[in-house]
Amino acid sequence: MVAGASLSQHLRPDIEGLRAIAIGLVLLYHAQLPWFPGGFIGVDVFFVISGFVITSSLIREAEEHGRIDIFNFYAKRVRRLLPAAALTLLITAIAVRVLLPPSMWADFGGDIAAAAAYFVNFRLAARSVDYLAQDVGASPVQHYWSLSVEEQFYLIWPALVLLAVVLARRWKRGPKVAVGMVVLALVVAPSLVYNLWQTARDPAAAFFVTPTRLWQLGVGALVASVWHRFPQPGRLATPLKLLALAALVWVSVFIDTSTPWPGTAALVPVLATALLILLGGRGRDGVEQVLALTPFQRIGAWSYSLY
Repeated sequence: MVAGASLSQHLRPDIEGLRAIAIGLVLLYHAQLPWFPGGFIGVDVFFVISGFVITSSLIREAEEHGRIDIFNFYAKRVRRLLPAAALTLLITAIAVRVLLPPSMWADFGGDIAAAAAYFVNFRLAARSVDYLAQDVGASPVQHYWSLSVEEQFYLIWPALVLLAVVLARRWKRGPKVAVGMVVLALVVAPSLVYNLWQTARDPAAAFFVTPTRLWQLGVGALVASVWHRFPQPGRLATPLKLLALAALVWVSVFIDTSTPWPGTAALVPVLATALLILLGGRGRDGVEQVLALTPFQRIGAWSYSLY
């Protein structure tokens, strides 16, 4: 976005650049390189971005048309996500059948079916306590857990935004204010509390389940509801953005899988990402110029397929 842009303008090169950073961290983590043992935080970054982007789109539609076309919302999701997801699952199913022994077919076949239906995260959580004791290794579709969280979020999110629009009319306020209040009361606060409790109680399962992750998407939605009212940060924008980027790097370098996650530690990447989005889209300072470079934009655009 250029200076003075409003939320009605779709293009945010800085967000595409953030997607590139997030997928880069995830890929480095899965490559098992020793330098980024906490690269899995890229998923937390994605959750905040998704909450912001989807909520911005729904708010924009409510403001421009006075309604939300839920059918069109889901149709866009299917067109964007289904081809790459289905192709990956098909190839994975063939590979499991051809390359692995029959003793693994039932477990991995169930995982693939659950991934196709977007509930594999709960399947993984249900067996997470005994995961290392099983004869099967890590699921070949284990990375689909985060896609399942997002799709489950999208099942309820348009309805919540619609509720906020109805409340906005009754309160005689704008949709953004109502969305912020609904998100904070019904999503962020209860999910964050549950996250802290469940991570302390059973961190292996807490990593995968949707209730411990909704607050991260909700934080992105909160940013969407207040971005337009946030004051111009001026000279502090660049130092704050650099601090937020440094926080993402610090967490990805100095934590590892022994850290209970999401828990309190996840506040660092979530709030850092929220700050970057909140301060972005208002001008082209040095940070946004770097994030807008072609390599960042290309990788960000390909992030879903790369994942």
